[in-house]
Amino acid sequence: MKPVFFTEPEAQSHVGEHIQARSDFPSVPAGTVGRACTRKVESNAWVLRVEWALPRKRSQYFATIVNVSFNFETQAAPMTDDFSKDEFQRLLEPRPM
Repeated sequence: MKPVFFTEPEAQSHVGEHIQARSDFPSVPAGTVGRACTRKVESNAWVLRVEWALPRKRSQYFATIVNVSFNFETQAAPMTDDFSKDEFQRLLEPRPM
């Protein structure tokens, strides 16, 4: 089955929407909320990229060299998934704010 993509106006109309997963994905449980943004695949083929609101792994680093201490923290990139138009309609639903 060939995927159906969004046109640019259709994709742009969903930007910033809060989206909820209807079913489980490999790393996203059903009911998880995310925010939509767009990504261009081909000349007139757009997908929605959803940035999921999941806890992100944080790492803290501490170092002491002579009399100087360094402390810094990193945070993993957010979990994202791309959805074609047919996947979006089948697997996701808009969530009112």
